[in-house]
Amino acid sequence: MIACTSFSPDDSKVLYPTYDSKAGDFGVGLYDRQTGKAATLFMTLELSPDEPEGEPALIRPQWLADGRHILVSWGREADEDDLNLAVLPYGHSGPIRLMHVQGLEDGVSQMRMPLATARGQLVLLGESNALVCVHLLTGEISRHPMPKGVMPYATADGDRVCYLSQSDEHKGEWEMGVIDLDTWDLKPVSKIKLEEDLGDDALVVVSPDGKWALGYDEEKVEVVFIENGVEESRVAVCGEAEKVSLGVFAISPISRTAYAPYFREHEGGTNVSVGIVEFPFPRGEPRRTVLIERMEEPDDGEALYFQPSVSHDGKTLAIASTYLVAGDQQTKKDDCALFLIDLTDAERKVTRVPIEQPPTDLD
Repeated sequence: MIACTSFSPDDSKVLYPTYDSKAGDFGVGLYDRQTGKAATLFMTLELSPDEPEGEPALIRPQWLADGRHILVSWGREADEDDLNLAVLPYGHSGPIRLMHVQGLEDGVSQMRMPLATARGQLVLLGESNALVCVHLLTGEISRHPMPKGVMPYATADGDRVCYLSQSDEHKGEWEMGVIDLDTWDLKPVSKIKLEEDLGDDALVVVSPDGKWALGYDEEKVEVVFIENGVEESRVAVCGEAEKVSLGVFAISPISRTAYAPYFREHEGGTNVSVGIVEFPFPRGEPRRTVLIERMEEPDDGEALYFQPSVSHDGKTLAIASTYLVAGDQQTKKDDCALFLIDLTDAERKVTRVPIEQPPTDLD
């Protein structure tokens, strides 16, 4: 999930993780969809003396809602409680603001999902049941006590910060709502009930209005559609003769369609094909688009670094394989790429933007 992509508010540009062999580290790439040109926008820095020299960075770039600033978060696994941030001006002159945030609950792991931003503020999960608010344009940091289990949750348009909270009393019951950034009160929107085997928050996605959600039953290999807090339907991910697993979902901002990376095991179990599967709800058959024909089967960590995003107009899906194929000699050169899938095309035309393949994996 760390190797995410991010569309600009007008969908004309895409941010993605890239690699630079000269620097020997990961950075942020920017692809201009109008000109077809890609460029490296930012390379990571070591902002803390505790960061181990030479360890590759895990990085997530994302646009702020104003389209004039880009938030870059990164960290290294050996220093996983802290998080580095950079706020970059885009399209206008201004300073680059660098911050090293401490006192977080597994800071690097929070990059598994898009970070929750609104009104120039970033909300992170802090230690001791608190939320940490970073004012991105001033550098001010504040802490706000919360009930146990409250997690900040990003919205697609970045105009507000939502939350998910799991009930201690009722296993599998989640509350979704909005955080008032002036008073820090929690305003519930809906309740979501999930079976225990669907309770992994990393594999649950909630619609912007909070009225429907998806869960993934890994044991039964089924996607579960929940509407108004109640399970409505299930869809099998694959046939009985196949072995397929899914990554983290993204949802369309304009329709009830979910997208997830899939990994289909080849006969013999030594390799997988990789692509995107679409789930139109509440009715509709899953549809697959193959992106990589053959590669080594990724472990759970590597699979989490392969996460899609959908453009604001719902017409394009973007996903980058930067971390996924690191060190995999079986993949072809053009398998390390930013993939852009045209969701309006009946054949799902795929554009590949080349990325330099990292020479080693993340171990």
